[in-house]
Order: sequence, then C-alpha cells, then structure tokens
Amino acid sequence: MPVPVPSLPPSPVPAGYACENAGTCPPSDFVGMAYDPVRREILAFGGVFHSSGKVSDQTWTFRNGRWTQLHPAHVPPYRAMAAMVFDPLLGVIVMYGGAYVAPSVTAGMGGEVPLIPISADTWTWDGSDWTERHPAHRPVLFRPSAAYDYVRHQVVLLAEANGGMQTWTYDGNDWTPQTAATGKPSPSRGAGAPIGFDPASMGVVSFGTRNLGGEDISAVWRWNGQTWIQTAFRYPGSTSGVMGPDFDSGSSIVYVPARPDAPASTLGYDSGGFHPLHPAHTPSIDVNSFALMDPDPPTHRILLFGWSDPNHQLQTWAWSGSDWGQVAI
Repeated sequence: MPVPVPSLPPSPVPAGYACENAGTCPPSDFVGMAYDPVRREILAFGGVFHSSGKVSDQTWTFRNGRWTQLHPAHVPPYRAMAAMVFDPLLGVIVMYGGAYVAPSVTAGMGGEVPLIPISADTWTWDGSDWTERHPAHRPVLFRPSAAYDYVRHQVVLLAEANGGMQTWTYDGNDWTPQTAATGKPSPSRGAGAPIGFDPASMGVVSFGTRNLGGEDISAVWRWNGQTWIQTAFRYPGSTSGVMGPDFDSGSSIVYVPARPDAPASTLGYDSGGFHPLHPAHTPSIDVNSFALMDPDPPTHRILLFGWSDPNHQLQTWAWSGSDWGQVAI
C-alpha cells in the first residue's frame, strides 16, 4: 500500500518558481544537491515543492544549463534536507538522511521543535542508479552538514543531536561516531552549519551560523581526523557562508551572501586566516535557501551553485582564481 506523501504549509509562489510549477526543475526548497566532477553534472534529490508543500522523491541532474528528470530503477524514499557529497575515492555521490520522511524509514525526531521525522539511511548514486547501503552503524542527525576529507578519504558529518553536536565519518563501508562517543570537544553550531575542506590546514573546517548557547559563532574549528581544534582565527562574516577548496593555490574560497546592510563578498582562507578578495563580479546566491561550493579538478575551478536572490533561479558560478563568472557546466 503506497505511503501518503506529507505536505508542508504551501507558500505564495513568486515568479521565480516558474520552472518548479512547470515541472521542469526539482523542488525549490530543502533539496539535496551535490556536484559530480566525473560526470560534470549537479545531482539533486528530494526537497519540498514551494507551491504545494509536498515532499519529493525525484532525481534530477543539471548539465549544460538544463535540468533533466531521471527515472532510475531504484528510488530512495521521499525526503528533504538530505546531506549529499561526492566521494572521489568511490566515484559516487553519498546521500545520508533527511527530514520529513516516511514512517517506514523514520529513525528519530529532530529540529528545534522535535516534531520532524528524520531518517538515518545511506544511499549512493553512480551516475545511473541509486543503491542503498547497509552500514553496521547509523547516525541519527537532523540536517547534518557534510564535507569530504581529501586527506583521510572520508565523508564527515557535523550536526546537532540530543542537545549537542555530533561528528560522524564514513569510509565507504560504515559510519563511525567521532566526538559523541568519546566526549571530545565539538563546535557548537546550529542545523546546517557550514563546513568545508581546507587544503592549507589539511582538514575540514567549521565556521559561522547560529549560536546554540553562549559560544562565539565567529570561532573557526578544524577537524584533524580525531578531534575538533579551535583555531586562532575568527570568521568575519555576520551571516553563514560556504567554503570550497582551491587545490591549485593551496587555500580555500568563502562566499558570504548579502545582508540588508552589506553586499555579498568573497574571502580567501589560508594559513593566515581570512582575508578579503576583490573580484570584478560577485554572485547573488541565497545561502539560507541552499548553496554549495565544490571543486571541479578537471577545469581547475571552484563551482558555486544555489538559488539566486531574489528571483530564486538556480545559478552556477565558477571561481577562476581571481574572479567569478556565471557558467552552464
């Protein structure tokens, strides 16, 4: 018997949601996305349709400036807010968890008001089909942040769970709890806290986002494979940003979205901390809605993609080393 798909309260539909309404792009809200540098495409799964509030189980790819809905043989249960990241060692996109899920895959409840059903399943995408993985251990996390650790060859998850922060790593076979099981320190961050791999420090870095209780959210933390270490640096942005590794320069690029009193900006991050960059062009991406920065090693670029602000159309930008340019990939 089919499981009814839940609906969230519908929202007014501005003109920018035209492609969603026409069925020519994935849902606009809380969709999971990751860039696949091997197949040169963005993969999107799930999300919430802005106009109807329905949660999706659709799979889409974005390539050459166009969305294409796929119909794979296997389809994960519907969800929103899934964590997705490309694993270059395995050559697949790893998808973990999600919210507003079916009762059959509900593993717990999460969110500030703990009434949101969340899953703990793991899937991989190989370019043509989804495969469910069955690790021995499964974290139960609400809206985790995900990044790939290029030194230790692991997916790193950071999320709030049971009133505190938990860190889990995935090696392609199993999830391993890192901070929660051993009592090691972890940065106090809100749901969806930005994390990213930094070539300069050879580790995953966490910075910015909401404060969970008295901690300075400008503090920058680095994951060294065993514990989180607070650095001497401070994140200068007043809103959450997104980070991508620049392997050519051995540093990272941070995109900081606009706020009412300041325009969007671009920062560099290296062994000396954050420093402002001055590109001739600057994207206008709504990080709070969704945004990702991923490396594209074949072209020596960093890709930024997310919903444009304010007209809510998916945009893809590339960092060339000194400036941003809009691209179709």
